Amino acid sequence: MKVIAISQKIKTEKFGEIVTQLDIRLFNYFQRAGILIIGIPIIIKKNAIDYISTKKFMDHLKLDGLILSGGDNIGEKPLRDSLEYFLISYFNKKKKPILGICRGMQIIAKKFGSELKKINGHVGKVHNVKQKELQKKVICYHNYTIKSCPKNFDAEYYSSDGYIESFISKNKKIKGIMWHPERLKIFDKRDLKEIKNFFK
Repeated sequence: MKVIAISQKIKTEKFGEIVTQLDIRLFNYFQRAGILIIGIPIIIKKNAIDYISTKKFMDHLKLDGLILSGGDNIGEKPLRDSLEYFLISYFNKKKKPILGICRGMQIIAKKFGSELKKINGHVGKVHNVKQKELQKKVICYHNYTIKSCPKNFDAEYYSSDGYIESFISKNKKIKGIMWHPERLKIFDKRDLKEIKNFFK
């Protein structure tokens, strides 16, 4: 079983606790794909990410790749943004696969030079995405899309209204999807197969 790092949401609770979170459906989904996910902690030193301790944590675990999870618009949680940019660099340097889900795809796009734009009608929507003659049903929860693919990336799936819903790097093991495969009541077998093959 592959052991893959996953980034987490940040939330401040009622009494001031700052917590990291993952939807339990992510654990169930990736387990079905033969993947054990491990949440990356947000280690702070002097009100900033402690990159040295974070790197030591990941080096110790000998992780097989990275998943950038959804939730939080980019810019709303600066600590999370900083950590995820660092994680992309860390795993890219090690030539380990990187998968971005929703916000994760957006931050990959920004890291490699693309820009985002606000859109409507993609939150809580089940719709079809197309790749040439292929079509599948997905569920989305995003307010932003990418204006264009970053350099050296190819678009894969498009939404019915013409937006890029997934992309893949031409020369690196990096992929992004704008939908949430873990939120479908019945997991899509093609998605599971694609993700399993991606992390092989």
